[in-house]
Amino acid sequence: MVTIVARDSEGAERVATRLRAHGELALAAPVLVWTPGDTPPPLPHDVQILVTSPRGASVLADRVGAGGRSGGWQILALAGPTARALREQGLEPDVVAGGGAAALAACAAPGPLVHLTSDLGGAESARARPDRMLWVGYRVACPAHLPDDVVQALTGPFAVWFGSPSAVQNFEALAPGAMTRAAVVWAHGGTTLAELEARGVAAVERGFPGPG
Repeated sequence: MVTIVARDSEGAERVATRLRAHGELALAAPVLVWTPGDTPPPLPHDVQILVTSPRGASVLADRVGAGGRSGGWQILALAGPTARALREQGLEPDVVAGGGAAALAACAAPGPLVHLTSDLGGAESARARPDRMLWVGYRVACPAHLPDDVVQALTGPFAVWFGSPSAVQNFEALAPGAMTRAAVVWAHGGTTLAELEARGVAAVERGFPGPG
């Protein structure tokens, strides 16, 4: 049985490669593509910036330049992949925490706080810090179709692994009803699990393989 990994193109291939290294058959199913976001809001010299995805790390690096900081900026990163992406861009995070955007926002000190995320993010951090500013650094779109090898795999026994609620939504748009035929549906994170359950799909929470 093949596991179909539904994420953005880079993330889907990265996870599928790890699964194959562990002896599982896996195919990457890019169901998210990135488009440019908005101009960043004013960033005070003492701002704290929540970065909750590796894509957000790239957007921040493009804004400030590799290794760039301004005044007393603090960078808060959500979990290991985001922290690693920041470091690869020459930006050392001041705080690294898991548990979602709300948990990360709760780690911030009083004062100006900006959440750098996609056009689909932001609501979770607002629950912990309703005063935070939102920086839509990139937008999420659905590709035109699934790769041919993934379409073929959907005709046989398969499992599917969703990396986010938006991945669930786009996969359903690209392959209507396919997830209900899956032998197993895995969800990365509580919000993805909740999205599947809201659609009546029984799923099991499963983190991505390899370093967090």
